[in-house]
Parts: sequence; C-alpha cells; structure tokens
Amino acid sequence: MGYQSGLDALYFKSNSNGQKLFFPWGYWGRGYVLASDHDYERLRRQLRASQLFFTLLAIVLMPVVMIQQNWIVAFCVVGALFIAFAAVWTRHLVAGLERTNERLSPQDCWTYLAVRYSALRLWAVEMIALVFIGTCIMLLVSGRGEWPMVLLIIFFSGLSAGISGYLLVLRRRAVRYPSAVIDRNREPS
Repeated sequence: MGYQSGLDALYFKSNSNGQKLFFPWGYWGRGYVLASDHDYERLRRQLRASQLFFTLLAIVLMPVVMIQQNWIVAFCVVGALFIAFAAVWTRHLVAGLERTNERLSPQDCWTYLAVRYSALRLWAVEMIALVFIGTCIMLLVSGRGEWPMVLLIIFFSGLSAGISGYLLVLRRRAVRYPSAVIDRNREPS
C-alpha cells in the first residue's frame, strides 16, 4: 500500500450519496462533507505536507529532547505542543466545511488497513519490534542501558508489535472470509 492510499484509508470515505467525507481525527471524531474534488485534493496535499512537517520536526527535536537533564519532562512538553499544534491545524483544515454526524468505525479502519498492507510488511514490523524488545531486555539485564529510555523503547516496540500482530490476525480473517471485508465506499449499517 502506498503512503497516499493509507492516508486516504484513515481520513476519507464516501457515503451512500456519493459525497466524500473527511475525518480529521480518524475514528475518534465526526466527519465533514467535502463540497468538491478540489477540497478533497487540497486536504490530501495539506495532510501530506503536515505529516512530513511533523515527522521532520520530530527528527530534529528528538536529539534536543534526549540531551536534556529531565528528558522525560521535555518529551512530555514537546508531545503536548505537538497535540496543541495539531488541534489548531485541524481547525484550519475544516474551516468552512459542513459537519456531519457520521463516524468511521474502528473495526472498519483496522480491517481496511490490514487488507491493504502486505503480510510481508506486517511480519517485518512484527519481527523488528520483537528484536528491539529483546535487545532492550538484554540491556536491562546487563545494566548497560539507561533504564527509563530502555523501558520507553520497550513500551513503543511492544505497542508496535501488538498493532502489527492485530493487523495480521485481521488480515488472515479477511483472506479466509472475504465477504467480511469492509467496502470503504459503502454506507455503514
């Protein structure tokens, strides 16, 4: 699955009337009706640019945060700033769009992503996460690593392993029972 189609899966769907809907908070919030294809393309470009910006900013800020004496506090402050900026940016994205009461179903989103990602990619993520967890456990046992950082890596690697494992299970179910796969352009029942 390409980057853009994955982005579409998380933020966009069409309803039974053929209208494109935008869900800026994914399945955590309500959608907005897109008046035209121009709005759709504009939002796709802006989402891609903002995600690139946030990724680059995180890459730049991470070393700065890590050299701080209280890096956990700095990490939390930077995270809170990211969330605040995302909230403001989202308000900018949806300005002028009509709000709808429709929501994305979490199960639909996860199943759609599981089917779109290749099994090879999901297994690779699973294995890499498990290698990180194993390496961090060895660092903890040997006393070589700074334990708060090692525990943080174990937490995020475990989260990654759990998500990719869940997607593998959903993918297997979808392959076995194709009629259960969700059509993203169909109105939810």
